[in-house]
Amino acid sequence: MSFDNDAALTEWIENLSGQQRADLEASLSPLFNRLWKPQEGPQTKAYYSKADMCLYGGQAGGGKSDLLLGLAVNAHKKSAIFRQKLSDAKSMEERLSEIVGDRGRMNYSDHVWKDGDQRIQFGYLEKPGAEKGHQGQPKDFLGFDEGAQQQAKKQIFLMGWVRSVDPDQRCRVVIASNPPLSGDGDHLIEWFAPWLDPMHPLYPAKPGQLLWAVFVGDEEEMHSVWVDGPEPVEIEGEVRTPKSRTFIPASLADNAYLRNTDYDSQLDQLPEPLRTALKTGNFMMARKDHAWQVIPSEWVRLAQERWSEEHPHLKGRMWAMGVDVAQGGGDKTTLAPLYNECFGRLTTERGIDTKNGPIVASLILKERRDGADIGIDCTGGWGNSARDHLETNNNITAYSVVFSRGTKEKQANGSLGFKNERARLWWRFREALDPNSEHKIALPPSKKLFAELTAVHWMVKSGGSSNEGVIQIEEKDEVRKRLGSSTDEADAVIMAWDLRDAAQYRMIKPLIDDQEEEWNALGDVG
Repeated sequence: MSFDNDAALTEWIENLSGQQRADLEASLSPLFNRLWKPQEGPQTKAYYSKADMCLYGGQAGGGKSDLLLGLAVNAHKKSAIFRQKLSDAKSMEERLSEIVGDRGRMNYSDHVWKDGDQRIQFGYLEKPGAEKGHQGQPKDFLGFDEGAQQQAKKQIFLMGWVRSVDPDQRCRVVIASNPPLSGDGDHLIEWFAPWLDPMHPLYPAKPGQLLWAVFVGDEEEMHSVWVDGPEPVEIEGEVRTPKSRTFIPASLADNAYLRNTDYDSQLDQLPEPLRTALKTGNFMMARKDHAWQVIPSEWVRLAQERWSEEHPHLKGRMWAMGVDVAQGGGDKTTLAPLYNECFGRLTTERGIDTKNGPIVASLILKERRDGADIGIDCTGGWGNSARDHLETNNNITAYSVVFSRGTKEKQANGSLGFKNERARLWWRFREALDPNSEHKIALPPSKKLFAELTAVHWMVKSGGSSNEGVIQIEEKDEVRKRLGSSTDEADAVIMAWDLRDAAQYRMIKPLIDDQEEEWNALGDVG
């Protein structure tokens, strides 16, 4: 039911019967009798969010602590709110007393407030194993205040007890936090990467938008696998039920109680990087490339900046195509076409839609141009059927790329060898992307491609009996733990680039042959 204006609403209420008006007042009473009301803006948006897990905050002064207390007081029966230190937990207790007044009773020795069946417990997580003391204690609301100060494994453990036997009781987790300033808070960037991490393929998600994910791993190394919706999904051979997540940013300007005070000037007195982190709310401000990242992020950015639909190489011949095959599963079959030094837009199809070799071969034939060389990832056997189908039915020879195969090649400077083909291909592409190289590679503007190319790490290992150092690249499964998906697009791109020299030779060989014939003819005449 909706009304065009206040007068129409007033008229409707006046025409209600006595019983109807009493019923209306009873249904609205909880709204008007709340002990705490969210401020208009992000706080209200977070208060009413349907997310199972919400990250709220960013800038200092956005009303984070009050949101947690307000939700616990108004909307939940059994709540627990955690801070890192005991002194911080006590400050939350004092603020709760201001909100509830003489309602209920606060037990400061047990850090629990009770009012009838309603219970709000305060805890702190600074001591090792502090989270274990709350094992088996169900709660329908779990709040973490300044969540970036707390360890991921402690938060994950406590989330395991968020439940209710009341089917009408909403259960949720809210993490209120400023940006992380130490390693303990980096997990929030991974948990809410679609909103916070420009390197994530789902970035930028909209504030308040619901996305679904599943935690996978053990308590020492949990990571998120993002899925399409709330329906149960099979992950690593087990059916899992996804939970919804969202991020709602808040700023000092959104807090009517602080924005007109000198709080902002107080923040200006803080040292860097604390000052900038708290004033901007940027969770990625301290984000730097990993020390052992194979391809620097800036090199990928430069390559993507060179790309455009009007790039002159795209008007020429297709030289090569890299194909990463996913026959079923959650990964995608990806085709990366290369035109000299410019990649065309990538073609991707769901693994479930490319479930056999003939289908993959048909996709390749559809996208291939100018007799381009084809490289197919056959490491796990997935690409063998497509390669065989091309050769048997279309008389097309495709190169079989096996990442685990050994190689005797070395770096361009000859100092280190490579553990296998995977290391060689990735490192050769790194060398080509180097701004000081002779190449000016142009990469299509795919966020997923950017994320994959910058996610992979490397190390130097002993080469075996010769004890020669070799470069080893992270295996796909290790990268998947951080990224949440396979490196489909990146692998297709590096395979296509590796075919470039052979493709160039194939194209110019007829000219070389013609020149040799002319020279031979001249020799015969002479």
